Amino acid sequence: PNAQGTTIAPGAVINANATHIGNGGSVAIWSDVNTQFGGTVLAQGGPLGGNGGFVETSGRQHIYLDPSADVNASIVSGNPGTWLLDPANITIYSSSPYSPGFISTAIQANHTNLNIVATSAITVASVVGGSGAPVTGNGSETLTLEAGTSITSTGGSINLAHANLVLEVASGAGAGTSHPNYINQALGVVGYVRYGSLDLKLGAGTFTGSS
Repeated sequence: PNAQGTTIAPGAVINANATHIGNGGSVAIWSDVNTQFGGTVLAQGGPLGGNGGFVETSGRQHIYLDPSADVNASIVSGNPGTWLLDPANITIYSSSPYSPGFISTAIQANHTNLNIVATSAITVASVVGGSGAPVTGNGSETLTLEAGTSITSTGGSINLAHANLVLEVASGAGAGTSHPNYINQALGVVGYVRYGSLDLKLGAGTFTGSS
């Protein structure tokens, strides 16, 4: 059976770095109910070359990120690695378990792709990267928001520079009836993306609103 709860405490370090030439390793931190993550996971490519690794911090119901949570899957040469978060719902808000700082840490400080995948909804309620201080990568990092039903802003926005943004509403649950304007809902979280790409992906369903 899987663990009902998993905790990686602040100060704990999991090291899956490549040590010479090679790709960073894979690390999965998972539970059936609640996962609390406050430690550090390293999955960097080798110092003489190699891609970054893959790190998953997941909870079937809830994930709690401590402010000290840190994932580094960066590279010297190669493709950056990826950090995956996939709770049922996520709200990016300063007083929630998902304060905006973890996005800056992944993209700007650690040059690691960040995939936020919610089986239901993603809500952006705080500003991620201010108008004069966007979250800045080196041109190769991607922030992906993927939701099963909706991606919405309640006063928050995402501002990136030299990094890419992908928005994906994975199912047709929002199309046509409950969320006829869910394209604009998703785009509502975007402040700006400078010197990077913005990619909007839509799942199955019939869109009946305006784009």
